Amino acid sequence: MDTISNIARRLRALRETRGETQEQLSTALGFKDRQTISKIEASERAVSAEELVRFAEHFGKTLDFFTDPFRLDGESRFSWRKQVDVDDESLEAFELKAARWVALYRLLARAQGEKPSPLGRRVSLTAQSTFEEAARVGEATAQQIGFENVTKNRLKDSLEKLGILVLYVDAIPQISGAACQIASTHAMDVIFINRNESVFRRKFDLAHEFFHLLTWDVMAPKHFESVAPKGRESRVERLADNFASGLLMPIEELKPYLSEKPLKEINSWLNETASAFGVSSISLRYRLANCGLLSASERNAIDESKIRSNGLTSCGGGDRPHLFSERFMAVLGKGIAEGQISVNKCCSLLEMDARRLSGLFSAYEMRTPLEH
Repeated sequence: MDTISNIARRLRALRETRGETQEQLSTALGFKDRQTISKIEASERAVSAEELVRFAEHFGKTLDFFTDPFRLDGESRFSWRKQVDVDDESLEAFELKAARWVALYRLLARAQGEKPSPLGRRVSLTAQSTFEEAARVGEATAQQIGFENVTKNRLKDSLEKLGILVLYVDAIPQISGAACQIASTHAMDVIFINRNESVFRRKFDLAHEFFHLLTWDVMAPKHFESVAPKGRESRVERLADNFASGLLMPIEELKPYLSEKPLKEINSWLNETASAFGVSSISLRYRLANCGLLSASERNAIDESKIRSNGLTSCGGGDRPHLFSERFMAVLGKGIAEGQISVNKCCSLLEMDARRLSGLFSAYEMRTPLEH
């Protein structure tokens, strides 16, 4: 990503955020007319060092804000799922770090010949769609990408085949995940998942954030979306949850298990079936209830304490994935080995020392390139 394009995008983003017109900015900075600003924002005119200083002073930014290739200002959109007690300032600070990881990957992947994300916004859903329609689209999507890949915890791999970068991160504890869309000449779709969540939560969040990437242009999610109790979420979030339920638990795939339901104690059946699908028993209960597949007697017999964590003592802990992803680390390793970026710069952007970075390559069973 060249410096002229970075300056153009970030200048325009700052101007629009402040609510200034091109003419107002031209006047404030002493340009003869708005055409100068227009050409700069269109990447049709380079900016001199003196002009860049004037931009920085006008907007109260440092010079590297406009030129740093490891930023996504002016070209990215994030949507984070958070608990209500997470303050926006802390989340914005984490978003800045996350954006640097994505920018690092994009810079190296582009140099290595990776093409922009081919993911199109192909689902026929709007904010006025019913929850049943969202679930049906989720089921159809599962069929398209192969339900076996979904149920056997290969959903991440399926999403990466669609061009989505999935990153497991150590997020703020009250953050479950995020979707990120980058609209530029090298478009990217990214999903962040808090790797410290339970395995069931991580999988559901992958499907939930996938929905946002598919529908962003027709129903953009909020920048910060607080997790609300069931039934009190925003409509877009409820649509996302229903899509995720359909994707992870298609009725056709549930039918063989449904035939066994009358023969077993309902709590045990929920735990066994949910575990087979790689989801939580509570998610399965909501899915069945929404489809009218739980009788009144079955609903009354469900004991929340017996289906929590699918009847297990733990659903997380030692099974958490390694940081980032194999795809991310492969691009990073090649970038270091081929001299596209230094080890010190990588360590700085990832906020870890060389020893830990080397250990991360080893965790993915990759040859460490740090001796290059």
